[in-house]
Amino acid sequence: MENPKIKMLTLVVIPLLLIPMFGAGAAHWYDFITKEYKLKAGYLNTQIISYKVLIPCSEVLYKTCPSECQMPTKTISITTKVFPGWYCWIGLKIQNQGSLPILIDGPQYKINDPSGVWQYFTHTEYYYGQIISGTSYGWAPPDVPQNVYAMVKLKPQVPQQIAPPPPGNIPPPIHLDAYGPHTDNTMIMWIFLQLPKDTTISHCYCNFKLQICITITATMTSQPCQ
Repeated sequence: MENPKIKMLTLVVIPLLLIPMFGAGAAHWYDFITKEYKLKAGYLNTQIISYKVLIPCSEVLYKTCPSECQMPTKTISITTKVFPGWYCWIGLKIQNQGSLPILIDGPQYKINDPSGVWQYFTHTEYYYGQIISGTSYGWAPPDVPQNVYAMVKLKPQVPQQIAPPPPGNIPPPIHLDAYGPHTDNTMIMWIFLQLPKDTTISHCYCNFKLQICITITATMTSQPCQ
């Protein structure tokens, strides 16, 4: 005669043994679905991989953020004091680190402006893509144009250096390929910020504290594959 205790023990033990197998199988299934979704849907990931701020030698920036060791980032922050006639040039090296081709247009500005001086500011953006008129620059490193970023100085001292903005800017939006070792996935943007002298506050000789946050955004050039 079959022992009812053994039968009951079997009914309890077998489900317990199946639980780890089910958990591993569910985790594998979820991981597979997640990878399949990412593969089909793609993702956007636009980063500032380097930047520099050029200002007259007589002026001092209080703070720039993040530091080079904290790169890449989507947003940079500049905190300084400004006055009528103040200006600066900001160079951004922007890279598409996502799996989809993108378009880069104008940056977004977020301002911490207790004195209300940002309304008098002007800003102009200059765009430099990897391919202009179908001709590659042959940059070294391959995805960064030395003549429109590294060699740009506020006051050039040697013939190889040039003043901003460098020549060759093109109208936005700028197309960047998906990230890869042999793709045109990087561009340069220069921004000119100025508080003009001829404003309603031009009579004021005060220094106004200002924080300027600049964020790069992107849009897809095409829909992901179905």
